[in-house]
Amino acid sequence: MNLDPHTLVVGATISAFLMAIVLIYLAHSFPPGIRGLREWGMGLVLIFFAALFGSLRGMVPDFVSIVLGNLAVVAGLALIYIGLLRFNDRGLPMRWLAAVILLNLLAVAYFTHVEFSFRIRVTIVTATTALLFGLSLVTILQGRPGHSLRFSDAFTAFFFLAETLLSLARSVQAFWFEPAQSSFLSTSWTQQIFLAGYFLGVLLMAVGLILLAHDRLKEELQYLAAHDTLTGAFARRAFIDLAEREQARGQRSGRPVALLMLDLDHFKVINDNHGHQVGDQVLRRFAEIAQS
Repeated sequence: MNLDPHTLVVGATISAFLMAIVLIYLAHSFPPGIRGLREWGMGLVLIFFAALFGSLRGMVPDFVSIVLGNLAVVAGLALIYIGLLRFNDRGLPMRWLAAVILLNLLAVAYFTHVEFSFRIRVTIVTATTALLFGLSLVTILQGRPGHSLRFSDAFTAFFFLAETLLSLARSVQAFWFEPAQSSFLSTSWTQQIFLAGYFLGVLLMAVGLILLAHDRLKEELQYLAAHDTLTGAFARRAFIDLAEREQARGQRSGRPVALLMLDLDHFKVINDNHGHQVGDQVLRRFAEIAQS
């Protein structure tokens, strides 16, 4: 059964736009400590424009539909990768990412306006997207330092892996077997499979990113409910629950349970003489010492 390329691209355009709206809304409503959502939303906005430009192939200049369209795809995936790095509290390799985007732009422009070659253009762009998908996959699997992976990580990683393999396969196929005069909206089975798989994968990846954000928010709320915001120590209710569990475990095992109570002498004097900000510093430092 043949799939109409225009239908695929238009459907992808609508899906990317809706997912972008959801992620941008979450970026504004989530706590500032959960970073990366804004980049995910803006990345999907760029993918939306890429699909929009692609659907207008033949109705707008090639510079818009081809050069800017492919630039939007690569830049959008780069933003999603940056968002994952920020989400997992990792450094941003901005210089080489900018170099990858610029080289991709120059190559697409050259093989569009100087020496036209759809085959080489597809090879370059899909190899670049495979690189960005793969880097995003590695970032998801690495997770945040000191945190274990969850279902949402595995779910999202699966679709990033699928997109990496799909882009690699399309790059190899285009380099060795693509007809010289093919086009983005070709009805060939390879292009149909690639378009369908690519845009469906992007949609499911966006669902995975929303799951990641949901799990992080749940984690943040659970932490805030169980810990004192100033010192990071357990709040009263969480402390009592933990103490009761330890007491029950001690009773089951027959081992004694010890409880040490400390009081900070003359703490009021510190607040009175040096102010509450210094008092807060003393409390934070004392908590660090006690927890160590």
